[in-house]
Amino acid sequence: MGLDFVEITMDLEKTLSIKLSDDDFQNLLRNGDILVGDLYDNILNQLGLHDELRYDVGLNFGLYAELRDVLHAVTEMPLASIRLDTGLAELFPRETRRDKWDVLRSDCRYRVRDLDYPVAVSICGFCLALGMVAFEQLNLMQFLGIQWLWPVLGILGLLMVTETYFKLMPLFRRLRNRLPPGMVTVKDLCRTVFDANYADICIDSELTVDPCCIAVWDKLVEILVGVLAVEADEITFRSRLVGDLRMG
Repeated sequence: MGLDFVEITMDLEKTLSIKLSDDDFQNLLRNGDILVGDLYDNILNQLGLHDELRYDVGLNFGLYAELRDVLHAVTEMPLASIRLDTGLAELFPRETRRDKWDVLRSDCRYRVRDLDYPVAVSICGFCLALGMVAFEQLNLMQFLGIQWLWPVLGILGLLMVTETYFKLMPLFRRLRNRLPPGMVTVKDLCRTVFDANYADICIDSELTVDPCCIAVWDKLVEILVGVLAVEADEITFRSRLVGDLRMG
């Protein structure tokens, strides 16, 4: 684990006034990676807190019932056919997936993660961004007449490729028709929506909410978003810091 790991650790320690040791992280490792939920629990333990709502059956079932109604309205599938093990590919056929998924995101009162780009589109987008940056770099070096600057421009170019890629890809949004990684069934959708909107769901419920736990989760998500440049919707209790959130 590299610089991202160090920055996340420092931000958490400074913001929440805790101390995260190497032993803490070694105990959290699962197959060489760390789940965000395990990190969250470790932070709560250090602060003397316990989040009971995360495992509340009623809270989880209430969200499932609400999403089931939304899925029924969006897909026009019978309610009896929408179960936890129902495949999202069955509810959202590829031919109409983009349009129906947009309706789902619009009708659901909680944030739903957008579809992903097909692998081929992502590769083409990266190659296009790389070509645009390389063309600009070559023109700049010829204009300046100092080719020895290429190491500096190369490092800067890596950042420019990333920035250009993220600016280019929204132009191809209509091509996003691949279900997000790990989102295969209705159960996966419920889990993802629950985790991504955890604070809002807890506040909307009639259950007793510990605002300190919610504040810790919000701060953890905020730090991960800032350091790893991911969307908040991508961060769930089951997200792996390296495998899913690409922590370096």
